[in-house]
Amino acid sequence: MRKPVFILLMAVLIFAGTVRDGRAKVYQTMQKTYKTTSAPLDITTSENGQHTFVLTRGKVLIYGKSSLEDTISVGPDFDHISAAITGDKIFLSSNKDKKVQVVLIDFVKHIDISGSPFLGPENARVTLVVFSDFQ
Repeated sequence: MRKPVFILLMAVLIFAGTVRDGRAKVYQTMQKTYKTTSAPLDITTSENGQHTFVLTRGKVLIYGKSSLEDTISVGPDFDHISAAITGDKIFLSSNKDKKVQVVLIDFVKHIDISGSPFLGPENARVTLVVFSDFQ
């Protein structure tokens, strides 16, 4: 029974010898800076990291990977924002008005259909795409 105690004691001593001052080292790299037109009140990101939502007075700024993609007008008294894990809604809250607003969001997906067969006018405002090659 002495062997497991000895191994445990040696492991503790080895670990204690590797800890110097108890502080972790943190390395950082500035990844991105967003320049907003008005002061940010709060910020959140989508679960997949594809979008960043910045709440300003009366607006939600939606940033993609490289730039501002869109804005949503909201009431001027909202002061907090969070995103749903599912990525299809954001939650806005107002301490002043004591209310929470749920905003459903959906992003338009662009599909390159150049060279694909089509029926109807080439410059139609709406295009229906049929994916018939699924297995």
